[in-house]
Amino acid sequence: MTATSVISLVCPLTNQIFREPTKNGPPIVILKLAGVRAQVEATFYEKLARHPHILQTYGFVKQAPPDPNSVMLLQEYAPEGNLYEVLEDQPSIPTESVLCEIFMQVSDAMKYLSHNNVIHGDLACRNVLVFRFHHSEPKFNLVKVADFGLSKGASMYSALNKSSSTTSVNIVPVRYAAPEVLASNLFSMKSDIYSMGVLMWEAHSKGMFPWMKIENDEEVRRNVIKGDRLSQPESCSNNIWSIALKCMSEKPEDRPNFSSLYQLLSEAALKLKSSKNSTGKNPSQTVIQTIDYPSGSQYIGEMKDGKRHGKGVVIFENGNRYEGQFFDGKRHGHGIFSDANGRRYEGQFCNGEFHNDKFHGHGLAKYEIGDYYVGDFVKDKRHGRGAYMSVNSDRYEGIFENGKLNGTGTI
Repeated sequence: MTATSVISLVCPLTNQIFREPTKNGPPIVILKLAGVRAQVEATFYEKLARHPHILQTYGFVKQAPPDPNSVMLLQEYAPEGNLYEVLEDQPSIPTESVLCEIFMQVSDAMKYLSHNNVIHGDLACRNVLVFRFHHSEPKFNLVKVADFGLSKGASMYSALNKSSSTTSVNIVPVRYAAPEVLASNLFSMKSDIYSMGVLMWEAHSKGMFPWMKIENDEEVRRNVIKGDRLSQPESCSNNIWSIALKCMSEKPEDRPNFSSLYQLLSEAALKLKSSKNSTGKNPSQTVIQTIDYPSGSQYIGEMKDGKRHGKGVVIFENGNRYEGQFFDGKRHGHGIFSDANGRRYEGQFCNGEFHNDKFHGHGLAKYEIGDYYVGDFVKDKRHGRGAYMSVNSDRYEGIFENGKLNGTGTI
């Protein structure tokens, strides 16, 4: 953008308002982090902002005395606001396909945080920022998860005890929290999963406050610990609600992890599309089916003349996954491959040439250590022109041969 933008932000810990004009650049928000761990948290935010559904952090500035333990965090601006605000402003609840797409994007981000051993601690619609929104077209929507472990000062939160300081583990969003958090202050990836179930209820309820008819947070805490759960919203299908209930299971071990949740939501999204498009089909037309193979793998997607054809998802018996285009039974066209170790490849597939979990052709790969490569591959190796970005922000661009930069590139 060329015009000057002024962005205002209320600091969640101090309620101070920061305004920052930007020239010839993207609009930004400024978040003040206070406390002795502020710089560590800021660095942590900056390193994690390498995912399409995690809010981007551009950098941070350390404060000078008299506030040496504070830093100013520079983050990207979400033009549509947060998901709670968007849902509240809608004349009606978005289609379930749209909500399912949003849930998938949030789950994908949370899967990334979980892989990096990060607990969000405050997953709710207000901490999902919206960059694009369409009431009825799922793929138009773009959301990003924000404020993991930082937004703890709002009035809807309650301290577990009077002596608690306003840090991420001492302040609990009671109405979104898992039973073990409310009973014993035990945060984990599985407590984030529980909050995800509440988020799904919240989105289907058009941003309604959980347990709205109960004014007292202590009463909510007692009820959740003894086993009470939110009721199924009228707009929520049985299939989606069954997923939300799995997330809100009493025992953490009975809840899915975020990788499993993403798979469940992907399957639900395809079934929603199937129910919308399944009328009037004949055997030579494209239909959506679920196929379980003897090997243990599963395909959910479009079929034509008995073959995988169109858009679909394959979940392999070893936990690997391919989502994208098929042609005449083979992976062909744009697709995304990911494995159980966090490796991810996105690019073009040709006549099933991508096989045995090897990258081949032009694409983007994300490795389990957090590094990225964009360029050409030959049989799983970086080969040809490409750019490699390390988790430490080092960048190498040039010609690669057998997986290594051959000396003609730039750093």
